[in-house]
Amino acid sequence: MAPVAGGNQFWDAAARLTYAPILTEQSLLHIGGSLRYEDPNDATAYSNNRVLQPGNTLKSEGNILNFGLLGTQPLTCVAATLSPSTQATQTVGGNCVKSVWSYGGEMIAAYGPFSVQGEYIGMHYDRDAAQIALTGSPGAASINFSGYYAYATWFLTGESRSAAYLTSANYVLPGTFGQIKIINPLSAGGWGAWELAARVSEVNLNSGGYFVQQPLGISSSIQGGSQTDFTLGLNWYPDRGVRFMFNWVDVLQLSAPYNRPALDGFHPQLFVARAQINW
Repeated sequence: MAPVAGGNQFWDAAARLTYAPILTEQSLLHIGGSLRYEDPNDATAYSNNRVLQPGNTLKSEGNILNFGLLGTQPLTCVAATLSPSTQATQTVGGNCVKSVWSYGGEMIAAYGPFSVQGEYIGMHYDRDAAQIALTGSPGAASINFSGYYAYATWFLTGESRSAAYLTSANYVLPGTFGQIKIINPLSAGGWGAWELAARVSEVNLNSGGYFVQQPLGISSSIQGGSQTDFTLGLNWYPDRGVRFMFNWVDVLQLSAPYNRPALDGFHPQLFVARAQINW
């Protein structure tokens, strides 16, 4: 979407580096990191809500029927919201967000049918303190959000995630995973691949974050909420390109966002079944 009339579009640059010092058909160690820089220019909280109002687009295991549990205020120092009619309140040069840095680390280890995987991501915003004071906008000149997940899997039928790892030799998405190599697919008279999984994840959209705290004496009024989920899953891969997923999700902790205080302490439990076909 375009910025305000006469303004400059946002731009960003991203890099990701991965390394697999151990990689065989049955064992894997993968480590990696990523870095992203964005200059928002005259983008608004409507035209670039993924970055400038991140809680409104965040998806989590506790999200179903497109109903999210978190939500941040616009970070642009104007009254812009997700409504197209209100983005005109932001003038050229009126976006107080000067830059956004996103950074992350990742690790995957697999041995035979067992695997563990985890990732951490943080976001740092630099904003113009003078514009914040002039407009009375919420939040400090430095804002930090963060989140992480960790999960473990076990293939009951003996498959290994290592065999599905993609490298530069695959020419497509190196450092990621392709389809599981099923030992006894249903089409050959077998039972397909069966996988158990457990996952914990957490996201904090109350400015400060886990590793980067708000400066002493400075109170941030960015309260997008925080959420911790626990998931148990059973996945069935009957044949190549087909997967059935059954997940139970328990929202262990929910701190309500600024605009929905009734959600504070809410602990929904969900059972989700999905079918996937890809080729």
